[in-house]
Amino acid sequence: MKESRKERMVRFGILAVVISFTIYLFTVQFSMFQQASPTEDNATDIPFLVEVLQEKDENHANPIISMVREAENKPVLISYEIKIENNFQFSTINAIELQENPTRLLADESEGVWLGMDDDWTLFTEELEIVTNSKNVPEQKEQNYEMVVEETESYFLMKIMKDGELLFQKNFQEQPLSIKRLSITEDLWLVIFNNDVTVLFS
Repeated sequence: MKESRKERMVRFGILAVVISFTIYLFTVQFSMFQQASPTEDNATDIPFLVEVLQEKDENHANPIISMVREAENKPVLISYEIKIENNFQFSTINAIELQENPTRLLADESEGVWLGMDDDWTLFTEELEIVTNSKNVPEQKEQNYEMVVEETESYFLMKIMKDGELLFQKNFQEQPLSIKRLSITEDLWLVIFNNDVTVLFS
């Protein structure tokens, strides 16, 4: 059956409306996606913080650490047990979402961790249960070693010094920011980068 000119115009009109509505929906969806997506600036507001709660010793086969990092554009406090016999697997003990960005993370003598938010401090156990709150800055554990980083044309040379003596050194492609001891025998270390960590044998 031959289509009349009027029917053809109606069909083209309906097709134009459908195409216009489809473009409108796509535009709205794209606009909503742009508004909902986290910006790079917001993501970088969340600090990457790491502390060692328990070193490997005669009573503890594996070290335990706490970490603040970004997850889905939100700050999360996580505690890990590093399974030495299981290829240094980071086994999650617990994780909690934080309501605001912390400023500092400090290990406590009780094998817990202090989380600082401006002038408020909260002490957590390694299972991330709240122990107490304080307005006073907790006393920080002293380190008897220091890290020196030398930049070359092709890598960063990290040197770990103790009492003026070189304990060990290691080359990295990315600049190490700090280092934490994972064992009292000083043969296991946690090297901290901008947004990652690595376990290192010395």
